[in-house]
Amino acid sequence: MLFDFYEYVLKLTCQIPEGKISTYKELAIALGDEISARAVGTALNRNPTLIKIPCHRVIHSDGRTGGYKSGAEKKTGLLQKEGFVIENDRVKNFLDYVFRDFHTSYPLKEMKKFQYDLNKRVVAEDVNDYSNAIICGADVAYKNINNEEYGFGGIDIGQ
Repeated sequence: MLFDFYEYVLKLTCQIPEGKISTYKELAIALGDEISARAVGTALNRNPTLIKIPCHRVIHSDGRTGGYKSGAEKKTGLLQKEGFVIENDRVKNFLDYVFRDFHTSYPLKEMKKFQYDLNKRVVAEDVNDYSNAIICGADVAYKNINNEEYGFGGIDIGQ
């Protein structure tokens, strides 16, 4: 169930072929949850091998080129070298080049389902007997079907 988010983002990014671009949102969708787009950007900013892992091919959903670890000018230059036309810091006709065909297991979707299923097992009451092991945690990343924020919870896993 656990996976390395950063490694997964970088592996997805490696699937974007030369002559194509993708967006932070498309990568987030490939992870299984489009609200993770900002985290995708953070992961790409930590890319240790900029050319080998082509994060310059990842742009904003409105066509803006966005940031780059080596600077925006470097990113623009790499995109132009691959044949993209950049006008006013945007990839011209970018929708014609968006890559969406990622090979993925949608790990965040799986984790979200696991969290929802786990929520059914949460005991929200004061426990006076601590003889059993209890796993506790907090997560406010998702809302349930009633639009309620998740919070603190514990699961009795026995001895």
